[in-house]
Amino acid sequence: MTRKELKEKIETMSVIIEEKSDLTKKLSTDRDKLVLKLKNLNKPKLSSSAVSILQEIIEESICETDWIDTDDCEYELSLDYDNRVCVSGFNITRAHEVIVQAILDSIESKFQIEEDGEEIDFKNTLDKLC
Repeated sequence: MTRKELKEKIETMSVIIEEKSDLTKKLSTDRDKLVLKLKNLNKPKLSSSAVSILQEIIEESICETDWIDTDDCEYELSLDYDNRVCVSGFNITRAHEVIVQAILDSIESKFQIEEDGEEIDFKNTLDKLC
């Protein structure tokens, strides 16, 4: 093969590789979308208005709850090299429980909670009444 023929083959292969690379990227993106769709398939649906309400509930619950109480926090004090007192460990497990309970209480007060399997079948109920 001559130099010219080799250069032409290299250019042809480079074009093919680039075309296949674009196709591979597209296939990879499509696959990622399908994986996400499969992952979300069995998740319960939640409207954007419900998400907004939940966000508001969470923000209000955190802001209105007196969750920092020194009795609910565990901390360890230590002396620094400069003879300064430092907090070396801080645990707010109890405060976390207070926040979670406040959020759950707010959700229960603003939503009607149904147990799984207790959904009302209006069509069957109407059929029985008629």
